[in-house]
Amino acid sequence: MGTENLQRSDSGTRQVGKRGSVMRRIVFAVLGLAMGLTACSAGIDAGPARTEERDVAGATAVVLATSGDLTIRQGQTAGLTVTAGENVLDQLTSDVRDGVLELEATGSRVLGVGDIRYELVLPEVHAVSVTGSGDVEADVETGPELGLQTSGSGSITFRDLAVKDLTVEVTGSGSVRVDGSADTQRATITGSGEYSAADLASDMATVAVSGSGGADVAVDGTLDARVSGSGDILYSGDAQVSSEVSGSGSVSKR
Repeated sequence: MGTENLQRSDSGTRQVGKRGSVMRRIVFAVLGLAMGLTACSAGIDAGPARTEERDVAGATAVVLATSGDLTIRQGQTAGLTVTAGENVLDQLTSDVRDGVLELEATGSRVLGVGDIRYELVLPEVHAVSVTGSGDVEADVETGPELGLQTSGSGSITFRDLAVKDLTVEVTGSGSVRVDGSADTQRATITGSGEYSAADLASDMATVAVSGSGGADVAVDGTLDARVSGSGDILYSGDAQVSSEVSGSGSVSKR
């Protein structure tokens, strides 16, 4: 996912392959969860709120496939607490497969029922994906590469990033907001989603917008910007810009 254009040393190639492997596992997890959730609908009484602790040892990535809020913070030992109505809590699953924590709902009438809150502690995060309307906020150390992905109307916010390679994919009306620093950022926005990275300092950026979405980036090295449709790319910094616009969209400096 965005790794085919990278040119690196042997060491760098191994790092990219590792990130690509994590992101591929995220993609397969998202596809599986999406199929499992198509039958879900609201219609039950959530009941009084209850909190439950879950074991998520080995997780370095997470897929949020339910509604609700997920906060991620730094900690030496991985752990998860889930707060939801007692009538739906048992139907909220949290399985770790190949390092990916999958937060999903089973049953037929769980989604959209009451408030769902997840509090996740991880030593390190490599990838985060949101499907549906869930929201993620994170202030945590990452590995050298980080992948962020939204599909639907959900959102992801990462604060104080310090990462070498950042890959972002926004599909639908969701949003990703990041600040901090990244040597390289690659963002693909499809639909009406938004990528807000005006406070993420970077040396190189590749941004593609297809549809009516938008991106806002800060780049001091090189920027490759592509727009197809009515979307917009804003940028700041002293980057050398290569741009291509097809449709009524634009690439412009703030």
